[in-house]
Amino acid sequence: CARYQTVYAVNPGAVAAPARRLVLVRDEPQRTHRIGRHVHLELVAADGVERYFRMVAYQRSATLARLLTPETRALVDGRVDPGLFRSLAAEGGSLDYLSTLQYLDVRTYLPEDILTKVDRTSMLVSLEARVPLLDHVLMEYVATMPSGLKLRGGEGKSVFKKAMAADLPASVLTRRKMGFGVPLAAWLRRDLRDYARDTLLGSRARQRGLFAPAAVEAILAEHAGGRDHSAQIWALLVFEEWARRWCDA
Repeated sequence: CARYQTVYAVNPGAVAAPARRLVLVRDEPQRTHRIGRHVHLELVAADGVERYFRMVAYQRSATLARLLTPETRALVDGRVDPGLFRSLAAEGGSLDYLSTLQYLDVRTYLPEDILTKVDRTSMLVSLEARVPLLDHVLMEYVATMPSGLKLRGGEGKSVFKKAMAADLPASVLTRRKMGFGVPLAAWLRRDLRDYARDTLLGSRARQRGLFAPAAVEAILAEHAGGRDHSAQIWALLVFEEWARRWCDA
């Protein structure tokens, strides 16, 4: 799996064609088939930018088809459009696949999510966590490094770990990566449960006519029953709050 993931990250074309054939001959092409930890065959069958976009999108196309009302579905054709990601990828120039994904992260995921959370939380305790690694000289240099040095044998940050080996103990260097998340799933089953139902199933959301109340209610019920739909529910909540602030006025 480590070798497969390295080849996939640096040269997805080497595995895309056989995966595409496998997906197309299955009876249920929309089913998820997991390889290793993160790779799904129907995603491998897509082109590189669309694959990454679909992996980080909160709502899959099949989910949107259920959530949207018929009128809204006809308007957007039920698709999750990776157009912005394609434009950014073209802006990045002729980079290999892994470097293209890193460029997309620099333009989207990092400034709008990860860096914002880390900066606010670390500064709360007067800790400067992100600036040393965001020095423009360092970032410009790392951007020129071959992808084979960034991801080797399925191991990320291999060069960075070697550079820090003399200063950090092995327990830190080999520690499993941990996300910087919050217990959103639990909150939406307890503290935020009523808020989510009132917001997404209330009269204001229904009058908007964008999402099918029955489908929204089904997602809320499934989440309350143990399935994790926290990302989808959170995306719907943020959209509804945004609409109330900027559209209703």
